[in-house]
Amino acid sequence: MRTLAYTGLRWGELIALRVRDVDLARRRLDVRRAFADLAGKLVEGTPKSHQSRTVPLPPSLCEKLVVVLDGRDRDALVFTSPKGGRCG
Repeated sequence: MRTLAYTGLRWGELIALRVRDVDLARRRLDVRRAFADLAGKLVEGTPKSHQSRTVPLPPSLCEKLVVVLDGRDRDALVFTSPKGGRCG
């Protein structure tokens, strides 16, 4: 995924992003949580560093995310499986 390549997020951080974590006006992602695989089950927790951080978004990703986020609930996951469920 382009988002991983251009932001440096870890996979677990990416799949835990919620719509409310994306600020397109400021071109920033707020990384507040991450999913971790514990015994074959995804568990939501803090990022690896246990601290939230803000990551810049390049304009080209903002253009793509506008379409992805349009009309979605603020608590919805940004990236989902083809069937709409959690990735991973």
